[in-house]
This record gives sequence, C-alpha cells and structure tokens, in this order.
Amino acid sequence: MKKVLIPFASLFVCAIALVSWKNASTRDNGAFIANDFTCGLIDGDGNFAFADASHTVITSSGNSVLKCSATVPNSTGKAVNYNDFLCGTFIGLTTDSHETVSASGQATLTCKVH
Repeated sequence: MKKVLIPFASLFVCAIALVSWKNASTRDNGAFIANDFTCGLIDGDGNFAFADASHTVITSSGNSVLKCSATVPNSTGKAVNYNDFLCGTFIGLTTDSHETVSASGQATLTCKVH
C-alpha cells in the first residue's frame, strides 16, 4: 500500500512546491533564488511530511535545483532512498529527483531541471 501512496504523496509535494513560497529575490547574475517556501517530502516510513527548510535557484538559462530538508520519522532503523519520482519545481515537473532519509530521520530532497 505504501508503494502506491508514494507517487501520490510525491505529486502533492509537487503541487506545494509549485504554488507557495515566502521569500524570493533576484540576484545580479539573473538567477532567481527562493528560500523558506512550503515544501513537502516523504519520511522514512513512506508518509508525507513538510520540510523544515527549503531553497531553490533558477538560472537565467532555465536550469533549476530545489532542495528541502526536515527531521522526519524513520522506523526502519536504516537509511531510506527514493529516486526518480515526479517532483514539482517552480519551473515545472521533473523526475531527476532524489531523497535520502537517514536512519536517524534527517531527510534531504533534491530535484533538478536541466
């Protein structure tokens, strides 16, 4: 059942990342930078969780990196990795994505658009 829920939770993560952020700025090099926007990720048990911190950079050439991190539950007792799932960024969807949840519950999500 959790294997089925992960894609749906990932899609929810996409929707949140696409529609909300609190702080954004443009730098001299033309890159768009946003911090502390609402971002979701998957915990070590396969459930949805909100991130504690988030950061994205969009370059003038259209590349983007989105990163979110949080302390989340992980009852597996080992590191959990999620790869190549649908992830929403400010400039669109991508499957160039990776999330690692450490055994202690430190989660880091990275999504890239090239």
